[in-house]
Amino acid sequence: MSEQCSISLDVVKEALQALGWKYEQGDEGIGVTFQAPGVPSIHVEFKVAGARLLATSAIDVPIPRQKWAEVLVDLNQFNATHFRPKAYLSMTSESDVGMLIGEEVHDLAGGTTVELVGAWMGGHANAFAACASTVLGVRLE
Repeated sequence: MSEQCSISLDVVKEALQALGWKYEQGDEGIGVTFQAPGVPSIHVEFKVAGARLLATSAIDVPIPRQKWAEVLVDLNQFNATHFRPKAYLSMTSESDVGMLIGEEVHDLAGGTTVELVGAWMGGHANAFAACASTVLGVRLE
């Protein structure tokens, strides 16, 4: 187990490297894309805000306007029965397609370790994939 540390983008990068995940660093955070042949890609962005680690996920499955009501009912059921992530349908009145988004915040004011950050990030990615499978009925394996 590594030493106790404060959360930072360097700690996030170290945890991603330990997980063996390929990532890209942007201006505000670090992005990971999970891609496999024949299944939709999942994108996860990790940001650090003070002592908090934020994860935002999206899946490459456009949701047509005529399915929004059905998806919202399924999302409400998912959010009522699952602790993580909190998921929502991103939609605008100008667009005919929406997108499934998952968000989660981890307060690390008490400190953390690289291993715990990696475990949390892996848990978020797995939980969002389960949400996408449950709510959208997509196969991700």
